[in-house]
Amino acid sequence: MVGSIETKAGPQRVDITIDGLVAHGRAPVPVRCGVPLPEGLIVDTSRVGLQDSRGLSIPFQAAVTGYWPDRSIKWLNLDFLADSNHYVAVIGAENDGRTEESRIFAD
Repeated sequence: MVGSIETKAGPQRVDITIDGLVAHGRAPVPVRCGVPLPEGLIVDTSRVGLQDSRGLSIPFQAAVTGYWPDRSIKWLNLDFLADSNHYVAVIGAENDGRTEESRIFAD
């Protein structure tokens, strides 16, 4: 899995490439990827979204695994079902485009 963070002002886009996934005619497979974030970018997961290769929001779970000294998120795990090789995590958007259906909640 390969990821890169664009450093332009505004929301950050992290390209997620899943090596070796051949999804044609296959059921989606569970994927977990770690995303390192620069200090001060976000303080909670409400400003995180995930898009497929067509730019559509997809369901995912986000879990914080580390914080910077200023309490912003340093490491973020994303869990989702993958049926293609390319996704984009959108980090820091005011409105990340997620609908209620794309948020996964645990009781």
